[in-house]
Amino acid sequence: MRALGAELIERGGSRIAFILSGARLDLHRPHPAKEAKRYQVREIELFLMEQGIKP
Repeated sequence: MRALGAELIERGGSRIAFILSGARLDLHRPHPAKEAKRYQVREIELFLMEQGIKP
């Protein structure tokens, strides 16, 4: 996300937000494992498509 120019905002606990082209995506950091869940990957894909970026 950062490579695309998104700003990362650390929030409370495991919450993070990405800001890209004025749009915001709120997520939770994966834990205890470090791999994102399937639904999180899908949320990111949809967010990128809404911004005109093909994942």
